[in-house]
Amino acid sequence: ALAAANAVADGVWGERLAWDVSLGRVFSLGPESRRVLDRLRSRVLVWGFFEATPDSAENDSVLFLAQYEIHGHGNVTVRFADPERDPGAIAGAGLPADVDLSGAAFAVVNRDNGRYRLVKASEILVERRDLGGESMQLLSIEQAFTGAIHHVALAEPRTAYVLRGHGEEKSRPLFSRALAMAAAAGFDCRLLDAALGNDIPGDADLVLMLAPGSDPDEGAAAKIGAYIAGGGRFLFAAGFSPAVFPNLNGVLSRFGLAVTGNRLRETHKELLFADDPFSFVAVSPDSEALPGVQTLLAVTAREIRFLDPQPPGVTRFNLVQTSNGTVAQPGGAAAREEPPGIRRIAAAAERAGKRGARLVVIGAAESFVDAVLDRAGSHSEANRRFWAGVIGWLGGQEGDGLEIYAKGIPNYAVAVTSGRAPLVYFTVYSGLVLLPLLTLSSGLAVCRWRRRR
Repeated sequence: ALAAANAVADGVWGERLAWDVSLGRVFSLGPESRRVLDRLRSRVLVWGFFEATPDSAENDSVLFLAQYEIHGHGNVTVRFADPERDPGAIAGAGLPADVDLSGAAFAVVNRDNGRYRLVKASEILVERRDLGGESMQLLSIEQAFTGAIHHVALAEPRTAYVLRGHGEEKSRPLFSRALAMAAAAGFDCRLLDAALGNDIPGDADLVLMLAPGSDPDEGAAAKIGAYIAGGGRFLFAAGFSPAVFPNLNGVLSRFGLAVTGNRLRETHKELLFADDPFSFVAVSPDSEALPGVQTLLAVTAREIRFLDPQPPGVTRFNLVQTSNGTVAQPGGAAAREEPPGIRRIAAAAERAGKRGARLVVIGAAESFVDAVLDRAGSHSEANRRFWAGVIGWLGGQEGDGLEIYAKGIPNYAVAVTSGRAPLVYFTVYSGLVLLPLLTLSSGLAVCRWRRRR
C-alpha cells in the first residue's frame, strides 16, 4: 500500500511535494527569495563546479538549489560539472575563457546578457561570533544565491568603492554581510586605498567608508569632497573610538552635517539591549529617504549633528534618533555627561540639481556588523531593512534591497527536500504523522469497545 501511495504521489506531485522539518527551516526558501524569483524575466543558470552525487560533500547545496528551479517559473536552471574533468564546463556555463575560478564553487549567470557572479564556498557556510562572543555556525546559502540572482538579473550594474588606509582594514571583514547586501543590490564592491593618494575612479557609483580608525588627511578628504561635489554618492559609518574627524567634517559641513566625538548612553531601561546602556533601541522618524523603517538597534553610537544654517539647495533627513533619555559623553568620558535629550545617530543629505549628490552619515557602524545583521529577531531585521534602504536610496533604487539573513544551524537537522524519491516523503510522513495517529485511534477504539462490554 505504501509503495502504491508513493507511485500515485510521484505521478501527481512529482518533485514539487516536499517537507522541510529542519529546526528553523534552514533548507527552505524565504519570502524574499520567492519575490526575487517571481520578478525574474531573464534566464538564469546556476552552475556548480563539482559533480553532484548523492554522497558528495556538497549534497545539501544540491538539494537546496533545487528549490530555485522549482520556484523559478522555468527561468532558473541548475547544472553541475567539474571543470577539471570536463574542460567544456566553463564555456557551458557561459563564462569568459579567462575567468579566475580561484575559490569559486558556483557561478550564477544571466544567459540573456552574459552578466555573471561567482559564489565562493566560504559564502555558503560561515562561522561568526554573536554579540555575546559565542561562536555560531550559519548557513548563508540563501543569502549567497538569491543575492547573486538579483545581482545578475534584476539590479542595475554599478560599482562601489570601499575606502581603506585609515584603519578600516581591521574592521572591514566584520562588514561582509553589509557588503554582500550592497552586491545583491547590483554594486560590484571593490577596495580603494585612499591613503596612498589614489583618486576616486570615474566609474564610482558609490563610495563607502566603514569604521575608520583615523581621519583622512587633507588630500584624501579633498578628493572625497570633489567626488561628492561632482554628484557622487557617499556613505560614512563611524563607530565610537578616540578618533575625531575634522578633515572629513570639513566635507560634510557643506551639507550641514557633522560627526561628533560624543558617545551616547541610554537611560531608559526598557530600551536597552541585553542590559547594556550603550546598545539600545532607537527610532527612525518617517522621511522621504527611508519610508517604512521604524526602529534600529544602535550599538556603541556617537552623535551626528545638523549644522546651522542649513546650506542652500540641500535637503537633510533625520534617519535615526534616540529617546529623550539619552545622555552624551564628550570624548566618551562619563564624568562629562551632558543632560539627557534626543540625540541624532544617523542622517542623510541630498543636493538637488543635475549634479545632485547624496550622502549618508551613520554614527553607529557596529550596528551593521555581521554579528548583528546575521542574527534572527526583530532588532536585526530592522537593521537589515535600514541598511538595505540606505543602499537603495544612495543608488537611486529605493525599495529594492534584500534583507535575507543567514540561518543558524541546529545540532540536528532533518531536511526532506525536492529531488529525493517520493518514497522518502511518505516514509517520513507516515512515520511521523500517520502511524502515531493510527496507533492512537486504534487504542481509543479498543478502550471504547471494552467499556461497552
